[in-house]
Amino acid sequence: MTHPLQCAQHDGSPYAYSFPLVEGVIQGRKVLDLGCNEGYHLTSSGSGSVGVDIDLRSLRTARQRGFNVLCANIDLMPWPLASGAFETVVASHVLEHTRSPIGFLEECNRVLVPSGSLLLGLPIEDGLYSRLRYPYFEGSEGHLYSFSRANIAKLLWASGFRADGFRYHPAFFGFRNYPRITRLFQRLGKGAYHLSAAYWVVATRQGLPQSPDRVSSYFERAVYS
Repeated sequence: MTHPLQCAQHDGSPYAYSFPLVEGVIQGRKVLDLGCNEGYHLTSSGSGSVGVDIDLRSLRTARQRGFNVLCANIDLMPWPLASGAFETVVASHVLEHTRSPIGFLEECNRVLVPSGSLLLGLPIEDGLYSRLRYPYFEGSEGHLYSFSRANIAKLLWASGFRADGFRYHPAFFGFRNYPRITRLFQRLGKGAYHLSAAYWVVATRQGLPQSPDRVSSYFERAVYS
């Protein structure tokens, strides 16, 4: 049985889908792949990279392929990983399944080096594709949250990151990668959001997570001082 925290893949390879949009960010870098499945994203990573998943069958295949992988439940924090150990964290279609998105992002912050990169692959709940294809919260995917561009940028800021860019995955023509259509979507910028099936957020670690009083004035009240 596939656990919902596994990385969502189709037909055994991410290269026909959205991963090429961000693949260059991780090439040769020490990567932590959360929800690594069978290690697809790790094929582009550098020495010392680690994959984490909870599905033993997928992890066994990843090890057979020569990847360093760890069995762990991402919802249980802190993760059994050293602070400042990685240059890049990849989480493809994982955040919307976690029980504590901010806790998850703060753990990503902890395990990254200063100015490290975070790549988040996220589905789009209210886009045209999702409205036509499936009910976002009612299917078997186990979605607990959805994230708009503004919302994920705020969560990243609160967790010590800066959202640097958004890259969109058009999927109206099936899950094959059509380079010309993909390039057109990137040129559309923000306008591509509602036409896309999913998107990647490229973020940079700026420092420690924000204190609660910086996130909301509610926490400035005397009872919390």
